[in-house]
Amino acid sequence: MEETRKRGYAVDNEEHEMGIGCIADVVRDADNRAIAAISISTLTVRMDENFLIRTIPLLHKTAQTISAMLGYVPSEEHPQLIYQ
Repeated sequence: MEETRKRGYAVDNEEHEMGIGCIADVVRDADNRAIAAISISTLTVRMDENFLIRTIPLLHKTAQTISAMLGYVPSEEHPQLIYQ
């Protein structure tokens, strides 16, 4: 969990289902509570570095947009998006 917090997104690399990978980001409410998540799943053979570089910023932007619609205001305490 600490690595996920530091990175700013979660990764599922076949932990739930063989051959399937997933990246996810948190959706927050006006009180900065994590109330939901948004994710993208794909075949692990497609989840290469290029996929992650292209997709993670879009996922993060979408999660931030939904959060803003719910009243969330980013702060310095919220983890920055880091691709690793």
